[in-house]
Amino acid sequence: MQIIEQTPTKLKLKANYRARIIAQIIIGSPFFLGGLAIIAIFGQLASLECHRFSFSQTSCQLISSGVLGRTVTRLTALQKAEVSLKRVKNSKNYKVILITQQGKVPLTVYDSSNEQEIDRIANKINTFIKQQQQSLLVEQIDRWFPSYVFGLIFILVGAIVIGPALLYPLEISYTFNKEIGLLQLQTQNLFGTKSVEKMLDEVEQIKIVGILIKHSKTYHLSLILRSQQQISLLVYENFSQQQAEEIANQIRQLLNLPQ
Repeated sequence: MQIIEQTPTKLKLKANYRARIIAQIIIGSPFFLGGLAIIAIFGQLASLECHRFSFSQTSCQLISSGVLGRTVTRLTALQKAEVSLKRVKNSKNYKVILITQQGKVPLTVYDSSNEQEIDRIANKINTFIKQQQQSLLVEQIDRWFPSYVFGLIFILVGAIVIGPALLYPLEISYTFNKEIGLLQLQTQNLFGTKSVEKMLDEVEQIKIVGILIKHSKTYHLSLILRSQQQISLLVYENFSQQQAEEIANQIRQLLNLPQ
């Protein structure tokens, strides 16, 4: 908050919070977008469906369903299923790889740490390929629940950071104008500009109010009107008592208010 205009009959204070809002959005966006990406990429239901029409004719398709829609991949001449192992630091991650005439096709886009489950799926697919009398294979891997939980946690963290910033004022100005006898308060945010006017002769007193936030104290000003209504100033600032006193004294001097 700065004094941008000061004359014997006019005092104008103005604060710009755009940098603070942009900083909050920058901090919160990776969490919010990361959560959306987790849900979009990993929150999928993978389904392998194979139909055997004869000993030599088998039709297979891999279906992936998620928030972004449904993808169907037709597999030509499914030959076998393999388990791929990926070591990440001290952990092991597994994935089922389908060997087809087209090449290697992963059953899912994500890995799993459950070796037994991955082995079970691969063995089931290989059993279907070997046993010619089996006419139908349907195998589903549903990972939407844990992906949605983790994704929503990230989205929530991002929303907690970004949400208040969207409601935060971009700019606030207070104009004490003795020439027209008005106190003009103007607040601009993302949704528009709000203006409030009060008669200067309604202002009876100005107080400094201290607020304890965690282990530190910040100060704002409160204008007391004759109707006992209070108008808070500097509420978005982290002012010391001395800084608040300086601005309060400028207002008192202009309006001839008591200390």
